[in-house]
Amino acid sequence: MVMMLLGGKGSTPGRAETAEHDTRHCPLCAETIKNAAVKCKHCGAEIEAVSRITPAVGWTVRIPCRPGMEFEATQKIVSSDGWPCDKPDGAVVVIGPYAEKQDAVEVLKNLRVSHSIFGELSYKA
Repeated sequence: MVMMLLGGKGSTPGRAETAEHDTRHCPLCAETIKNAAVKCKHCGAEIEAVSRITPAVGWTVRIPCRPGMEFEATQKIVSSDGWPCDKPDGAVVVIGPYAEKQDAVEVLKNLRVSHSIFGELSYKA
């Protein structure tokens, strides 16, 4: 509780609005977990993963990378953070799409702050 009030681990700026679209409650302990989780990090319950439904069009975050190790490392960071990836081509990691521009902006900010990764916004029609 004190950490949340003082800006501790649970208060990463901009992450809350983005995370709420990719999370759900554990059916056993009711703590918040990612949709892709197959085991609750709070109580250890084994649960079924839930696919995130993404819109076919909308705002994406595009991260240009060198093919090979840089692309794979960036893709791994994006996946471990639970963001939806849209058809990567080996040179650009694409996150989204998001229906709202603000959701994509929050992902872009979080990537910059948490991982020093820079990208650009794009609208996919």
